[in-house]
Amino acid sequence: MGIGMNSADVNEILQRLGLTEYESKTLSTLFKLGEAEAPAVSRLAQVPKTRVYDVLDKLVERDLVIEIRGRPKKYRSVEAKKALESLINSKQEELQELQGKVGEVQESISALTGAKEIAGETVIKVKDKRDFERILAQEIAKAKESLIGFSEVTDKEHALREAI
Repeated sequence: MGIGMNSADVNEILQRLGLTEYESKTLSTLFKLGEAEAPAVSRLAQVPKTRVYDVLDKLVERDLVIEIRGRPKKYRSVEAKKALESLINSKQEELQELQGKVGEVQESISALTGAKEIAGETVIKVKDKRDFERILAQEIAKAKESLIGFSEVTDKEHALREAI
């Protein structure tokens, strides 16, 4: 742990990287102990004995903890640097997957709204005048060179007046 990093800080980072509260407490305790039996981990991590074996098994599945067979069974954390890199990689993969899904959602939404990009130009069909004014205001804000649109600017539609 770095200077000024306490257990709560480490647990928070581990949770932000995708571990549950009990998983983060268990792993950070094993970082300190190196190797220990489940009851000792339970006591020091403040994870109930009824849950500690479950939690340790999940951490073993994720390759963050090594199970040492024997009587009694012991557990050892992998090197902290390796564990953190593994969690970061998982989070990055999750974000990349999410970015892909966001792209798909954006395409679906574009298809639903009827907006079509034609060589840098956008043609939009709308049924309601207020929708047109809102969309036109958005397009004016995004425009780089020019924008052509036909609408009466009323006192009721502030967004369009402000954009112009």
